[in-house]
Amino acid sequence: MDRFETNAILNEAALSEIKYQLMPRQRTVLLVSTFLALCLLILTIAIDYVLTTWVAAVALVVFVLEYFFIANRNVKVVLKRIHESAHGDEYRYTTSFTDSGMLVVNHTMESSGTIFYQDIKYVEESPNFFILLTKAGQFALLDKTVIDGADQRQALKAFLQSRNPRIRWKAKG
Repeated sequence: MDRFETNAILNEAALSEIKYQLMPRQRTVLLVSTFLALCLLILTIAIDYVLTTWVAAVALVVFVLEYFFIANRNVKVVLKRIHESAHGDEYRYTTSFTDSGMLVVNHTMESSGTIFYQDIKYVEESPNFFILLTKAGQFALLDKTVIDGADQRQALKAFLQSRNPRIRWKAKG
């Protein structure tokens, strides 16, 4: 039996909304790198090493800008792949949950595939989507407007965690 069936469109607007959630590893590296550069910056200001202060300040700016650059580049790459494979600007697909995994039916490409529960690592929320991310960096979107109310969202969370207790759920914000 299929559960939580939703229809979604993957296009530039959707990718722009979720682009930062698609990079959980890079986000962690950015936070650690930024923290270290900030500590170095504060230390070098305190001990009055001017050259090292400038290096730390530049590193801090580069780390932050690199994150935004990578996110925007990823959007362009996905859009280019959509255009090459579908000769259009979007994928239209349906997602539902079966006993073995999340079934993704791509109506644009007339294909389907299953993301097995044990491969799902994160579920992140954006204003309009639940983003399911796999260990290998693949993702699928669930339209939040179809999953109405806190009760259904909690039921989805409980269902996914019953299938894979290691799924990490990250609320928007």
